[in-house]
Amino acid sequence: MKRTLTIIVGFSLLSAAGCSSGGLTTREKGAGIGALGGAAAGAIAGAVIPGVSTVEGAIAGAVLGGVLGAVVNNRQYYRD
Repeated sequence: MKRTLTIIVGFSLLSAAGCSSGGLTTREKGAGIGALGGAAAGAIAGAVIPGVSTVEGAIAGAVLGGVLGAVVNNRQYYRD
């Protein structure tokens, strides 16, 4: 489990570093934070739920967290 989580976090950091050439927008920051939080929550859920691996949980959590983070921050940006 530690190895899988390390790989996911490593790829997330690499992808975030690749996008930081011009500074991140509010939407991108929200998506990144949501993806990292979702991956962590999904990995934990995958370890607890029978029949779901930590990798599957982390991937699903990262996708959902990234989308929700981007949507929420986008709505907050246009509301202010």
